[in-house]
Amino acid sequence: MFSNGRFLMVYFCGHGVISGPEHKQYLVLPEATEQQFHCFETQNWLRLFTSFGWENYGHQLWIIDACRSNEWGPSMKPVRNEWNPGDGSSIHRCALFACAEGESAALNSKYGPRFTKELLATLADTPTHEWPAFDEALRATAKRLRDDPNSRQRPTYSFNEDWFGHPLLGPDFARPRLEDVLSGIPWSLERFMPYVNRSLPMIHIPAGPLDLQTALALLRDLRPVDGVPPLLDFAERVARASCSEALRTWIESQVTPQQSAQLDARLATDSCRARLALWYRDDGPQSCIEAELDVIDAGGGVRPWPRMPAKAVTEQTVHAVFGEWLQAVYDHVGNLDVELIIELYLPRSMLTAAAYDTAIIPLANDELRLGEDQPTLLHCTDRYKARAKRMRWYKRAPEILDRLVGHAADPLLWALPGEDATELLNLFTSGAATAPVWLGFDPHARRDETPLDVAITEGLPAVLWVRAQATDEIIAMLKAELRDLLKLGTDELPNRLAHWRERQCSDACRTVAFLLDDPKQRLPAIWTQWSQPKG
Repeated sequence: MFSNGRFLMVYFCGHGVISGPEHKQYLVLPEATEQQFHCFETQNWLRLFTSFGWENYGHQLWIIDACRSNEWGPSMKPVRNEWNPGDGSSIHRCALFACAEGESAALNSKYGPRFTKELLATLADTPTHEWPAFDEALRATAKRLRDDPNSRQRPTYSFNEDWFGHPLLGPDFARPRLEDVLSGIPWSLERFMPYVNRSLPMIHIPAGPLDLQTALALLRDLRPVDGVPPLLDFAERVARASCSEALRTWIESQVTPQQSAQLDARLATDSCRARLALWYRDDGPQSCIEAELDVIDAGGGVRPWPRMPAKAVTEQTVHAVFGEWLQAVYDHVGNLDVELIIELYLPRSMLTAAAYDTAIIPLANDELRLGEDQPTLLHCTDRYKARAKRMRWYKRAPEILDRLVGHAADPLLWALPGEDATELLNLFTSGAATAPVWLGFDPHARRDETPLDVAITEGLPAVLWVRAQATDEIIAMLKAELRDLLKLGTDELPNRLAHWRERQCSDACRTVAFLLDDPKQRLPAIWTQWSQPKG
């Protein structure tokens, strides 16, 4: 019925019988005889078409006009067709039966199948739509047959999806599957997963990797929470984050006014999570700062970030422009709580020129401490501008960062004064499981910044250095405290570093710079390979 092939309708009209202690229905094939009674079990047939391999037929309607009574004679022994259906996939299926279990369906060569004729007559009397109103027609047909004193059959139906009473006939069959709607949203699996985790209780999250289809199947199987099915909760969160009109239409056709109100109240208290990337561009006639707000989890419904023009900047106005962008973000999210990670993309010359990542930033009616009030990380744009630097970074950084989580030894190597650059590089690229991940140094003790230049040139992804003068005791304490902290993954690290800074009394510790460039991290959409500065 649908040109895209997602819908399957199966009609069977013939003899049916019930047999065995489990009261299974069997449909008799036309070539059956009393001596060779060919038939197949109805439920096994239905399961076959909902197993994996039939996912393309996401909506299935079965109309079975056959008896469901015990008509076996002593000489009738079925020869079953054996199938081995696989595991069930996410398919909406409804089966209409001409009669209830134990009843006979009126069907003979003179008058034909009564249920089918009554159903067609009812459909003919209803207005023509793209999709016939099967649910209404079935109810009307069933009522007419029940009210007829000459009728001995009561039509019924069953379905295999949506255990909580949502209709699967009528409008829902005409709508696309949720999987098809989500496929129209240009997101990777990683963009969907925060919303899956919000809606899926921890006890139901599998230990291994989770694909989107499996996640949706898990969500469908869960009971409603405060009257809202978890699948609907997930869809609402994604719709608010993606602004997908197709998904919004799908939700509106599913949700009741009570569920809509419950979702609004629930999501209003949820905080959102986002990354604010501030990119200092010095490749044009005038330096400027561009910004992109990457919404990781829209929470209570923060709107997608609109493309805004870059803001001009000078050496003297960097902090002020940072503040303008931060104020724009706070104005954008309104009263919603936001867990914000700030990422500063700066050229090499600015990384050590000032403590931008721990600066005090002016806002409209307040001021904010980067690195403490908001987790902040540094990134170096030189890795993107120069082809050779970028190639080495792409080659070496992933292998180094893979050692980060669960590092058995100390992940931090502290560069000593006078240490040779080649020796430093060899320690990181040796391939040993205990090789370091982070490179640390004290520019005051070394009287140079060679370790930072080596890291950027040779593709070492993680560097830290102290900005204020520090004694040997402070450096020793710093290395001891960071030993376990630097073993955290790139997702956890920014927030943990912010908490760590708050507890420090020494300026040398509070102003430590952390540069972490992960080539696997998704860049904002406006900074594709072709639009990066000098890329």
